[in-house]
Amino acid sequence: MYLIFQVSAAGAPKNWNRPHNDPFNWPRLVHLAWLHYDKKGELLKSTSRIIKPGNYEASDQVLGSCGLTMEEVEKEGVELKNVLNEFIEDLRNCEYLFSHNLSLSENVVRAECHRIRLADGPFDYLDKYCIMREATHFCKLPGRGGKYKWPSLQELHILLFKSKYAKGNNAWSNVIASSSCLFELLKIDAIEL
Repeated sequence: MYLIFQVSAAGAPKNWNRPHNDPFNWPRLVHLAWLHYDKKGELLKSTSRIIKPGNYEASDQVLGSCGLTMEEVEKEGVELKNVLNEFIEDLRNCEYLFSHNLSLSENVVRAECHRIRLADGPFDYLDKYCIMREATHFCKLPGRGGKYKWPSLQELHILLFKSKYAKGNNAWSNVIASSSCLFELLKIDAIEL
């Protein structure tokens, strides 16, 4: 079983090398979206949860960077603990975990678990794959020092499908795009599990 997830967060980490249990380093979770598939690629569950403000400042700037509006947050916002409990439960029912930028996504979620003292053990027992890193050699985008750079999700989507996906920087649209890219990369044997 595959679980693909994406986050929208209120900012960026202060230091990418800090562990998830440094709660002052990792930004607050604003939006968490995930898709759960069986091994044949059939969608079992799709979930998009916007976090109620209280754990983060719901300014226009923060919400805008996450592709959300205040109206969406007020109408659809869910308590952080409920969202994390639901997500962790779904993690227990999968073998493979994917995210376009796994380091960011995993650390943001685990930092939130740490803040509310929620066990995040399932993360430790899954085969985890970063779609961004796995797709780097396929994309062959020039980077510094003659190396390839990590592709943005939008760059990867354009290379695979010759088109942009809608409303980037929103966890829901990003998880749909990540899923499409992952299954296309598997289909064309650009990556293997």
